[in-house]
Amino acid sequence: MFKFLTVLTSVLFFAACADGDLNESGSDDFLIIGLTFGECGGDCAHLYKLEAGELYADMEATWWNPSDNPSFNSSSLDEADALEEMEGLRATFLDYLLDTEETSFGCPDCGDWGALHVFMQVDGEVRYWTLDNAIESNPEEIQIWAKRMQMLLYDLIK
Repeated sequence: MFKFLTVLTSVLFFAACADGDLNESGSDDFLIIGLTFGECGGDCAHLYKLEAGELYADMEATWWNPSDNPSFNSSSLDEADALEEMEGLRATFLDYLLDTEETSFGCPDCGDWGALHVFMQVDGEVRYWTLDNAIESNPEEIQIWAKRMQMLLYDLIK
């Protein structure tokens, strides 16, 4: 059942992205990372987008569903260290993720510990992955990169 829901979510996401909403500026590529919690009150989604050398925070008020296009502020964040780290994540993006057909790793948010989200567009192709926020539950090949992403998200959220 979990795999069916993951596949269904991925299909809905890519269908929703077909009109280009994720990349409204038309730039060549972007990286979005995020942390969401399915069972919480308040602001349960924290997404950040690197595009054209700028870093943008989401405008999601409460919770965000992967089948919905995330919305971002039109003004970029003035966070030089975060921008540098986000650019570092983009520069060291994992071939492991690009080469696999898997889109979900571990058991994201199963124990109410949250899920990590990664969107990437390169040359017009949007890819999406959901990672377990319990880093050790992800494949070993992505744990160090996922930990860097997680730490950046925690820094931005505080």
